[in-house]
Amino acid sequence: MTTHRAARGLTLRMKQALASASAIAVVVALPVAFAGCSEKEDAPAAARPPGESAGPYEVQFMRSMIEHHRGAVMMAGLCLDRAEHAALRDLCGEIITAQEREIASMQGWLEAWYGMEPEEPDEHATTPHAHGMAELSSLQGRQFEAAFLEEMIGHHATAVEDASECQRVAVHPEMLSLCGNIGTSQRQEIARMESWQGQWFRAGETRR
Repeated sequence: MTTHRAARGLTLRMKQALASASAIAVVVALPVAFAGCSEKEDAPAAARPPGESAGPYEVQFMRSMIEHHRGAVMMAGLCLDRAEHAALRDLCGEIITAQEREIASMQGWLEAWYGMEPEEPDEHATTPHAHGMAELSSLQGRQFEAAFLEEMIGHHATAVEDASECQRVAVHPEMLSLCGNIGTSQRQEIARMESWQGQWFRAGETRR
């Protein structure tokens, strides 16, 4: 499906950006490390502000995850109007509430920690989710539900993978907590959606 491929493409770009950010952090840190070698051995090391070495990673992660969350919110908005099962509509409402809250948190941290003003989405820009959204927009009822479950499971799996990496690299406690919550909540939501796939659709009938 197009949205699933777009999500994987976004993940690749996120990883490339994060790898570049990590490289920048190493280059910036090298002069500091060499300068430290010239100091007297008994001189105390200067305290490093929390998140300084992980700054480029955190910035790129949050900017990418905000875009990723916006894609999920857009898909979930379609779900509220087009899904037949109340349980699925309820889940989509939960996704919108949780991910809009997480977007607001990350925007606040970008400003507070790194002096970056929130970037408003460009309604006219072509995003990785645009083609998938167009496909979902053409479906209704049972066909929409089958396609939505497939796409959102893949979308969530991408976020879980990226959140796991965040927990290994990020420094700010608030961000580590957020990434832990993303991993836990979205794994649970994947399990719910996979169970519905088995209950509501038989193999080969999802697109009828």
